[in-house]
Amino acid sequence: LDFEPRTRWSYSNTGYILLGRIVEKVSGRPFGEFLTERILRPLGLDHTVYEPDASDPRLARGHSRFALGNPEAVTPEARGWVGAAGGIYSTPSDLAKWNLALIDGRVLKPASLALMTTPRQLDNGKWTDYGCGLSVRIQGGRQVLSHNGAVSGFNAWNAVIPSTRSCVIMMCNLDGGLGTLPGQVFALLQKEPSNVPAVRAAPATNVVRELFLQLQAGRVNRNRLGAEFDHFLTPEKVAAASQRLKPFGRPRAVELLGVSERGGMEVTTARLRFRSGSLRSLMYRQPDGTIEQFFVLPD
Repeated sequence: LDFEPRTRWSYSNTGYILLGRIVEKVSGRPFGEFLTERILRPLGLDHTVYEPDASDPRLARGHSRFALGNPEAVTPEARGWVGAAGGIYSTPSDLAKWNLALIDGRVLKPASLALMTTPRQLDNGKWTDYGCGLSVRIQGGRQVLSHNGAVSGFNAWNAVIPSTRSCVIMMCNLDGGLGTLPGQVFALLQKEPSNVPAVRAAPATNVVRELFLQLQAGRVNRNRLGAEFDHFLTPEKVAAASQRLKPFGRPRAVELLGVSERGGMEVTTARLRFRSGSLRSLMYRQPDGTIEQFFVLPD
């Protein structure tokens, strides 16, 4: 053992090879036969095979390159070397079928699926982002089940969002050929319509600059202020704020940092950059442009 069970977590290809051997011991059959009969054929995965013969004309040829060299064809691993850790050849369409079958409950009983898709907690209280054979995480408020894979000459990535029944599957016959592309494409898939209200007024950065300059000058245009904020912003507060803000000078730039929604309002954070230093602002606006709160904070 590399460490005592449940004290740490580390991915292990060897662990999956051992699991495949357990299946063989329990079933009394080679792992490939068991897999084909119990999983591949029932799910209609007609373009998925386990450890096919290297001469099969359907197989892509793997490639590798070293230190910026040109891609070169690699020799496939010998039969049994990858085994249950990654000996399956498939297609994106078959992997999509697999994803749907898994999340629809056509592969495992509900209790087994729940076990498979629940991250493990270590004895020290920390959680891993791994279940039973799947990476499990919450991204953009949704559960994401995923796994990548790599053997000599090949790179693959598969992720599914059960709540939307959507997935991204990528394959490449080059070592590390996918790079950061899967994460970038997956982020686009997760984009949803924003619940931030559209504000019928100038862009937030323009309003932040203008209101900051007004506070610096000690003269605030109150026509766009909500009643409560107008009441809060007494002449004494404006005068005191003016003295504190004047030393910064005029903002050289205003950068929008984030936009969210609260109470039906647009909530924006921005950074004001000056010749020396920077400040942050926090502003709440109603859809009609009424400013309900405006804070200037240290950055």
